Amino acid sequence: MKKRIVILLCAMSMVLTGCSGLGIQWNLSDEEVSVESSDGSEDIEDEDAEDDDDTDDETNVEDWQEVFREIIEEEHEEDEEAMYGCKYDLVYLDDDDVPELVTLRGGFMALYRYQEGEAELIFGGPFGLGSLVEYCYVERGNALTAYGSAGASDLIMYTYVWEGDSSFDDEPTHTLYSIRYYDANGNGKYDEGEADEEYYDQADQKVYMDGDTELTEDEIDELYAQYPSEPFRYLSYEDVLALLK
Repeated sequence: MKKRIVILLCAMSMVLTGCSGLGIQWNLSDEEVSVESSDGSEDIEDEDAEDDDDTDDETNVEDWQEVFREIIEEEHEEDEEAMYGCKYDLVYLDDDDVPELVTLRGGFMALYRYQEGEAELIFGGPFGLGSLVEYCYVERGNALTAYGSAGASDLIMYTYVWEGDSSFDDEPTHTLYSIRYYDANGNGKYDEGEADEEYYDQADQKVYMDGDTELTEDEIDELYAQYPSEPFRYLSYEDVLALLK
């Protein structure tokens, strides 16, 4: 998985220090601050230097906008050549005031989080390939979900759930299956192959699973209720840039 690391070039500030043994004299005025050394040379420091140092310690609220804008511009430039029809969204996965950036291009979804002046790729995965897969998210719940079906029919419907904090693991937290099947061998349980398309019209049984664990209908409904997901908005290049102004 290719990760883009966007590095911000931060302004460097110089701290002038000295000791009395070096013969450094500080000349202070309302207009400017000067440093005069024993050789008679004088360095002038801007009167706003102290204010600049103060602002350096504070996070510029527009930093994340610039970082995300660079990613969007890069994706858009590549998309113009490949004609994938890239889409975007800004979503709030955690409780802070800085959204996460979503890009959807060429059958791949990428999710970026702004951290310490950089955009970190915290999740990526295919979508719309083979079976239809739609990614959603739980607003301020640090969770992603993906929906789809196994094969061409809807006999096996699945939901993947990823929970994370600063990032998301490749392996989902839950793999929920709803399997509609025909008990072809009459043993009263689901066996592999009994949800194939050949049984589509005969399928009259249902089983619910979380990975290899069988669940009741109430248990799987309770899990679904824990992740009230909503889909990404698939915004255009122009629309997502408008949100960054």
